[in-house]
Amino acid sequence: MPVAETPAHAAPRLDSVTPAADAADDGSGAQPRVAVVIATYNRFDVLEQCLRDVSVQDYDAGNLDVIVVDNGSPDGTPDRLRERWGPDDEIINNSTDAAAPAFVPAAREGSGRARAHPFASLTLVRNGANLAGSGAFITGMIFARQRALTHGAKQTAADAAAGAARPARFLWLCDDDARFAHDTLRRMVDTARADPAIGVVGARSVD
Repeated sequence: MPVAETPAHAAPRLDSVTPAADAADDGSGAQPRVAVVIATYNRFDVLEQCLRDVSVQDYDAGNLDVIVVDNGSPDGTPDRLRERWGPDDEIINNSTDAAAPAFVPAAREGSGRARAHPFASLTLVRNGANLAGSGAFITGMIFARQRALTHGAKQTAADAAAGAARPARFLWLCDDDARFAHDTLRRMVDTARADPAIGVVGARSVD
């Protein structure tokens, strides 16, 4: 099981689609919002440990939009996620083309529990087929981008001044079986913010 020790998988920018997020670099010291994409298949126990590691980062969990992309797990992973973490939203993607997902809201039948996580948001995206790890990440990145575009387009300068939630500026891609040091995300974000020419930050993984 890899452990990310230094500035994890990757933290590419969403700046190009969410210019309003640049307000986070206005000198106020506010942490940029981050969309966290976790790909998983058939191993809820491992996924849950990953979620715990993300939740205890020395980074404000209120600035994290977590997106769990399930690759069609038949072992009940989505059910257990609903029961234990209470996602805010659930999305179905029945496309078999990772680059062209077809997102539709899932019917909520009240089978889950109330919100039980510390994040700004937790979304479960269910792929109808196993698109492999890369496909799950692509699905999650496209979902995060679409959400950022929608959120960024709706936000006005007055919203930002009033402290309204900002759209995500960075993406953090996480394998579900990776373990993270508590300062992983902060160090990646600090590294990326230090130089606008930096597009992607990766971490060293230790088995």
